[in-house]
Amino acid sequence: MKEFTFKQLFRELVIIKNNLGLSSFKEISDELEHFTNEYVFKFSLSKNVSLLIYSSVDKRTDYSRGYGTDAIRLVICKDNKHFLQKKLNRSDQVFSNLIKEIQKAKETFK
Repeated sequence: MKEFTFKQLFRELVIIKNNLGLSSFKEISDELEHFTNEYVFKFSLSKNVSLLIYSSVDKRTDYSRGYGTDAIRLVICKDNKHFLQKKLNRSDQVFSNLIKEIQKAKETFK
């Protein structure tokens, strides 16, 4: 996959949420302690576990960065501590890989 837009990513996240039976998610870029130019989303997996998705979609342009220059990052947070990170290269299967990784995290942290 080359570049994708904020709208495309958001649509995929809604589909993932619905398919995996997750509660709502929200965009939290401006709530983070560190500055970032990319959209960051948060899914709650359980009472004390959440999943952060660093999207690689630039907030200034609403487009992902150029092909091969960045990846989507997943960070598991348990009790407000970041302890597991996974990097997903933006291939043609990026969204199907994303759903697989979120499913794994959901099963691991029930």
